Amino acid sequence: MDLSIIISAVIALAAGLMVGWLATKARADQIRADLIEERRELDY
Repeated sequence: MDLSIIISAVIALAAGLMVGWLATKARADQIRADLIEERRELDY
């Protein structure tokens, strides 16, 4: 197996994990924002 193939696979895996983590974080932030908004509506 060629070293460049291994390096490319590792970079692709790392990029995939990063994109997945960012997507999950963005979704969590959106859910948190929605909850804060609902709480504000209940307070008034």
